[in-house]
Amino acid sequence: MKNKKGFTLIELLVVISIIGLLASVILISLNSARAKARDAKRIGDLRQLSTALEFYFDQNSAYPPDAVSCDTSAGASADVLPGCSPGSDTTPGPGDFWAAGGFKLVSPQFLAAAPWDPRNIRPYMYLYEPVQSETEFGITCGAAACAYVLSALLETATPLADPGCNARYPTHNFCISAGGAQ
Repeated sequence: MKNKKGFTLIELLVVISIIGLLASVILISLNSARAKARDAKRIGDLRQLSTALEFYFDQNSAYPPDAVSCDTSAGASADVLPGCSPGSDTTPGPGDFWAAGGFKLVSPQFLAAAPWDPRNIRPYMYLYEPVQSETEFGITCGAAACAYVLSALLETATPLADPGCNARYPTHNFCISAGGAQ
């Protein structure tokens, strides 16, 4: 009788298919972890922007004006959200909208660097909207913005997702708002 050493073709195919299945499960888990990490960055960035806006308010007695509303971290008029006028941010480049025009939030006293969404393409972008007079919020501020809304789209289901935010901005599910009588 011959002494056969080695594996049969069937055994090799079974092992290869098991390895392939395990690799698929690991890749799916890895993609989920990456999405959660991007969401954590988005939430952290919006909180950082909110803090910078509060510093801005303390120094200027108002939030940045309505002239910069609908600005997004995507930095291109083609990427504005529905309801925002095209051309509200015509300077291309990630995150430059925070420094453009009268906004000037990127400065040593407010914000060291402009944050932008990890993907930074529509619908994954940050949105700043000042509030001067809103019947939805019951706010009337006068000429200066006394409230604001920052929003982003989170990729994963999270208890931090805000259904009210999604009603106001159909493509976003996480908002931070401050000021006014909310």
